[in-house]
Amino acid sequence: MAHSPRRQAARQRGAQTGERFEQAWGGIRQDRCDYQRPIPDAATLVQQRLEAAVVYALVEGLRHDWGVVDRAALAIGSVHPEPDRLTIDPVAGRELEVLTLLLPYYDGRPGQMGNFWGVPGLRLRPDGQHRDYWELGWLDEAGRDRGTQLRIRRPRTRPGARLLPPTPGSGPEGQPGQQDFYRDLAPLWHTHPRSISGVERDRDLRGYYDYPTDQAELLSRLLRRPQLLVWPAGRGARAVCLYHHARLDLVVEWFGGPPVAEVAAAFLAAGLDLQPRDRAAQGLRDGTWPEWTLKLHAGTMELVLLPQPEPLHQGAWPPPATPTDRP
Repeated sequence: MAHSPRRQAARQRGAQTGERFEQAWGGIRQDRCDYQRPIPDAATLVQQRLEAAVVYALVEGLRHDWGVVDRAALAIGSVHPEPDRLTIDPVAGRELEVLTLLLPYYDGRPGQMGNFWGVPGLRLRPDGQHRDYWELGWLDEAGRDRGTQLRIRRPRTRPGARLLPPTPGSGPEGQPGQQDFYRDLAPLWHTHPRSISGVERDRDLRGYYDYPTDQAELLSRLLRRPQLLVWPAGRGARAVCLYHHARLDLVVEWFGGPPVAEVAAAFLAAGLDLQPRDRAAQGLRDGTWPEWTLKLHAGTMELVLLPQPEPLHQGAWPPPATPTDRP
């Protein structure tokens, strides 16, 4: 039984989702997953689009957090994927930070650029709060619930506490940091808890959530496999960074560690339906692909793998996070 197909599938799932073996095993039984694909896809396009928006919101919110030293992608410790729901278990101590990065905020202060953060239409569900999780709903342009399901685990040390992200006037002023940064912004999730704000309706925010099918599907699958996003960190890379270009791709950049062909093989074997471009495919087959950028694609969506020999930074790595560097 130690090498039964179910046990092997549970180990494979846990290695990519971060779940404990018992959780992965239970998830496979509950969702009746194919042992060859033990991580279920989101069942609907709208759920996939929400999960794609979550990826980009976390990538942007954590862009000051250069270098993954705890092998946790996007401050996510693990996820529990189900066909109709995704539960995110952030790294211990970062639960409220992850929730803050996902909820919509707007910078309408005079002289500012009018920047928007978070996922447009994402709201705390006041009628569905669980002791151990924040339940999040997603509103469409008319303010109707889209029927998606997303949960963020609350801090285990204070599971029943009423912890909420920062709003103007909440909490004491302190040293510059994430809480003070967001405290100066308009919390659209707070001012419009059950409707769409004028900012969300009037601004052209469709690029924040209205993703093509192939892009939504790939990003959703990656979010359901967060450990895969930092795979190089488990193979000797000193840092892994995630970013994008105008929400048209996703870049995985790492410093030191495994060669690009090895990282590409891990992604290609993960059930993501990714393909290398023709020239890269031949290079991967015969082992001649050089040590530079490799692009994998799912339809029009590209996943860019970018190895770097070593960090350019001198001294300690990663450099300290500086939230006040945000635009």
